[in-house]
Amino acid sequence: MPIELQPEKSLKKRSWFFLAWVTSLDFIIEPQSFCYVAWLSLVTMCYLYNCWVIPLRITFPYQTSENLWKWMLLDYCTDAINLLDTFVIKPRIMYLKDGFWVRDLKLIEVNYLEKLQSKCYHYKMLSGYIRCFFFATKTATSIGKNPHPENEAEYLFMTASWLMGVFVFAILIGQIRDIIATATRSQTEYRKLQDETLEYLRKLNIPPRIRQRVEQWFSFTWEQQRTLDENRILDSLPHKMKTDVAINVHMKTLNKVQLFKDCDKALLRELVLKLRPILYLPGDYICRKGEVGKEMYIVKTGQVQVVGGENDDEVLATLTEGSVFGEISLLSLCGTNRRTADVRSHGFSNIFVLSKEDLNEAIKFYPNAQEILKRKAR
Repeated sequence: MPIELQPEKSLKKRSWFFLAWVTSLDFIIEPQSFCYVAWLSLVTMCYLYNCWVIPLRITFPYQTSENLWKWMLLDYCTDAINLLDTFVIKPRIMYLKDGFWVRDLKLIEVNYLEKLQSKCYHYKMLSGYIRCFFFATKTATSIGKNPHPENEAEYLFMTASWLMGVFVFAILIGQIRDIIATATRSQTEYRKLQDETLEYLRKLNIPPRIRQRVEQWFSFTWEQQRTLDENRILDSLPHKMKTDVAINVHMKTLNKVQLFKDCDKALLRELVLKLRPILYLPGDYICRKGEVGKEMYIVKTGQVQVVGGENDDEVLATLTEGSVFGEISLLSLCGTNRRTADVRSHGFSNIFVLSKEDLNEAIKFYPNAQEILKRKAR
């Protein structure tokens, strides 16, 4: 005779089979998709349920023997959702690397495990910090097992000790608040500017698609350089020091540019201060065919595509780090200063921009460089 499983054991076995089946599926999740945002909302509701409803049932007599199965069903459902989020959803969320979304499931899982191990390590370090903070708080506020005063002098001494501990504790809390405020000041100002910009766009009735791209640009810019204009940060430095900083940051990319490979090193030092980094989102057009060329572009990170065809559906070339485009119209070759092709960003791209005025100002003292640039551009 076949052995019948108990209902509870059968349910657990089916649950583990279902979890194993879901984890074996080969799918990835875009973190900005509507489905993932809806899933996060559901997980948040489950988290709030565990934080509020369970303590409420323990404190007040809402849970009875008649409705116990309903509460347990809700508990099991929230636990199942949390388990799915931890073991199924989170290991399949795409992440950015070098300006591109990583879609390889194995790389995504490895990245998730590394983050999980880092969180576990910090959590272990937090058990120690909590204990130290507990003993420091107990000592500073004098709520520990202190001897009971028996005369006026001891009462005065203990009162003075308690007041001193409270004042010291208040000073420590104030200093911690100032440290946190200082550490997050740049991010707070950046978020404030972002919110003001998006609110202004809403008042102008800008379509949601454009507002979403503006918000995406703000977020990616903060992740990459933590400021809107990194050149403004270096303006307070002396010219020589500013040049040294720019060389250490940008010279590696500039040396990969074949257009400047045989030029004088002094010219490269002049050009490195005139480069302006600009971030482009996926699908952004950097330049259009037929436009007047006033700038040339150098790819720092990411990829850009030279496209053609009726609907720009034909990829003519893919440019990577160190590639240059826009130099033909900038150097006025072939007797024209018009763009000769459409160029758009393939993923998230960081592009160096060099204006025509800055280039002419830099090379006017290097006549040999002018010939080298025109010859290579041809």
